[in-house]
Formats: sequence, structure tokens, C-alpha cells
Amino acid sequence: MQKTYRLFGFFIIFIFALVVWGFYRTYFGLFPSFKGVTTPQHFHGAMFLIWFAFLIVQPFLIHYNQIRLHRLIGKTSYVIAPLVAFSIFYVTKTGYERDIAGPNPPAQVIGDLSLGIPNTFVFLLFYILAMVNRKKTYFHMRYILGTALLLIGPGVGRILIQYAGMPFPRALNTVYAIEAGVAIILMIYDISKKNSYKPYLVIALSIGLLAFLFNYSDSAWWQAFGKGFAKIFF
Repeated sequence: MQKTYRLFGFFIIFIFALVVWGFYRTYFGLFPSFKGVTTPQHFHGAMFLIWFAFLIVQPFLIHYNQIRLHRLIGKTSYVIAPLVAFSIFYVTKTGYERDIAGPNPPAQVIGDLSLGIPNTFVFLLFYILAMVNRKKTYFHMRYILGTALLLIGPGVGRILIQYAGMPFPRALNTVYAIEAGVAIILMIYDISKKNSYKPYLVIALSIGLLAFLFNYSDSAWWQAFGKGFAKIFF
């Protein structure tokens, strides 16, 4: 089990490296002036950097048997996780307000909400499930990993678009396939070890739902939902 936690930590470091690479041209490479970067984007970036630090540090604390410190830091997630979710919502809201006043067709702007809104709720779902199962290490660790899998998308998606020249829809669907594929592989591994398949099944199905909503963002039902959501919350 201790070895598993160390591997978990290194896996998160790998995901973080991908995110830094993906956001280098549009964020990290703009240091120190950060020309053109807005306050909501800075807040969003700061929250995710903190969350990455949290994800990286925690498994290594378990590996080195620093259980008390692990639990103490874990309690800070009750503040950090909602702020991460709010940062997704905040960036989505400001992007909507900017785009709806621009030249893009309203249907396209509402369709774009299929990225930010569902991701906010899925992130919170994984976090809540992790905290509900905080005394069940097996389930807790896997749902926390679910929040990490969601972070693959923004970085890898930008890498595919910026460096491979892949069209946005294809890049995003590729990312969803990678995220769901990792969850399914891990689920099969757990089944082979006669462990519960449920955490990774929930994660894979949730990612599948994100892909479904994105691909049907131009449908009448999503347009109606997105328009109503924006009217109430934006």
C-alpha cells in the first residue's frame, strides 16, 4: 500500500508537468508580466496550483507515515476544494459574459457552457465522495484520483491543439477518451485483484457524461438548460 501512495504521487507530478506544458504559451510562459491574463484566470490558476500541491504532497505524507500531518492538511481541503470549484465557475461566468457580448452566435456561447458547468459539478462529486469515504482508504484514494484525472484535460487538450494541430472538438474528445480509458484500465486492474470496481466505474461514467454533454452542446435540451442556467447564475 505504501508503494501505491508513492506511485500515486509520481502520477500526479506527471499530470502536473503536462498541464504546465499545455498552459505554457497562454499562462506560465507569460511570467512575469502575464500580459492579457485576467483576474479570474489568475484566481483559477492559483486554485489549481494549490490543488496540485495538495494532491502531490498528501500521498507522499502517507508513504513516509506522516499520518497526522496528512490529516491536518486534508482538513484544509474543505476550503480549497470549494474554491477550486468556484474558480471553474468564475472563469466560465466571465468567459460567457465576454463572449455573449461579442460576435459569436449565442448558441455557440451557450454550447461552450457544456465545458465549465458540468466540470464544476463532477469535480465536486468526486471530492464529496472522497470525503464521505475518508475513513475508507481504498475508496477515498480513488475518488481523489478522479479529481486528478479531470486535470488531464486542460493540459493535454492544449498540447494536442497547439503542438499537434488537432481541431478543438477532436482534441477534447481525445482527452475524454484518455481520461475514461485510464479509469477503465485501473478498474480492470482492481477487478483482477478482486477489489471493488465501483469507484473507477463512477469516475469513468462521469467522464463519459462530460463527453456526451460536450458533443450534444448544440442540442435543444442543452441550449435550453444552458440559457436558463446563465440567466439565473450569470
